[in-house]
Amino acid sequence: RPFPRWMRTLITAVLTILIGGAAFIAFAGRRRDLWSMSVQQIGTVLFVVFALAWVFQDSLWRKSDASNATAA
Repeated sequence: RPFPRWMRTLITAVLTILIGGAAFIAFAGRRRDLWSMSVQQIGTVLFVVFALAWVFQDSLWRKSDASNATAA
């Protein structure tokens, strides 16, 4: 398993929020206030946190043969 448990939980929550938010906005009808429209933005911010954690954690990246050959 390449991802820690907290990252798997975070991406599951992000997908749930984004899909649930899209469904809520689609079926909410005329109720489009600030709180109902901010669900998608919350999911987006959480996804950015996940993506930044993935990019900046070296342990989640595979070591390539080229970098191992130059280090030796």
